[in-house]
Amino acid sequence: MAQIKMSSSDSVGKSARDLIAKITAVQKYLEGQVSEDNVQFLPRKEVSEEEILELFGKLLKDGKEIKSDSKLFKFEDEGFRRTSCFYLPGGGSVDIISSENCQPQELFISNDPKQIVLSDLDGNIIWRISLDEPPEAITNTPDGYLLMSVFQTNEIKGIRQIDRTPKTYLSTNPLKPLGIYCETDGTLLVCLVDKFDPTLSPHNRRLVRRYSSQGTVMNSVENYKGNRIYRCPYRVCGGFSNRVHVIDITSSHGGSVVVTTREGKPIFTFDNGRPDTFCPKALCVDTRGFMYITDSQARSIYTLDRNGILTKEFDVSSLAARPTAISSSSDSFVVLGFDRSHVAVYESGLSSPASEDIHREGEMAVSAL
Repeated sequence: MAQIKMSSSDSVGKSARDLIAKITAVQKYLEGQVSEDNVQFLPRKEVSEEEILELFGKLLKDGKEIKSDSKLFKFEDEGFRRTSCFYLPGGGSVDIISSENCQPQELFISNDPKQIVLSDLDGNIIWRISLDEPPEAITNTPDGYLLMSVFQTNEIKGIRQIDRTPKTYLSTNPLKPLGIYCETDGTLLVCLVDKFDPTLSPHNRRLVRRYSSQGTVMNSVENYKGNRIYRCPYRVCGGFSNRVHVIDITSSHGGSVVVTTREGKPIFTFDNGRPDTFCPKALCVDTRGFMYITDSQARSIYTLDRNGILTKEFDVSSLAARPTAISSSSDSFVVLGFDRSHVAVYESGLSSPASEDIHREGEMAVSAL
């Protein structure tokens, strides 16, 4: 994961040390370990969100102080309203977010390749777990298991909140798992590849496999009428009308979003008209069928309706970070992660289309070998 590059200048070091000292003083003060007389930095009874963000912002952009204001993370659209935002400690890229099947107002999140935390939507850490292998992606099951795809060992690992000890849930050997998603009925969707590479030969395996809640294979989506569906399936999401939504890496600089039925029948693709430069990083689907896609290259968030029509494009290029992760919850919240420890929570109020258009199977372009 990306790391914040800190300057070696004395001013930056002093700024960092000062910030750490102030935070430590606040913690001790709130815990009642010191009195008001021997603390130089004291919180007022009410500290605004902007003041907190400004304080943490001093560690961003090579130590250059970032001024936070009320417009930070705010998209000027009434259909996508920001409810909260926070920073995760450590300064890494927020590459993992999962809120499906979680308790209300909770999500799993990580900006550290060897750690996952359970947090509320205000950034308060409920518990954290350390890992031996970095997960590629995570998802939560309806019965409380946190599942992780581990690319290096070709397996899906599961963690119970009771003992928090990772154990092998199922093996994907000899294929390697990338994206992973658990439906509300316990069905598990896993992106599988023989190697992480968008180039293809007749012997390459690139598919999305569906497992039952017991870990048995239900079916695999790989070809349709003799044509490959995916070049390199990277992230997967279900969550609406028995559809499978997949980010497919098609080149070293581009990708597309491919939507099929669970059985592999094509519905539509989306590349925003830029197949060579569209760079989807993460996606999610809410309960009404709206799909949210992050484009890290263009620094944009796209929303598509259930028919694959682009309904909104939110330009986040004015922010100090790129969008890297996204997840939606059952109560219409969308959580966005950024590459500099930023996390923002939005409440979606987008209007659903009046009716669902049934796409004909020929409307999705599938590249033949």
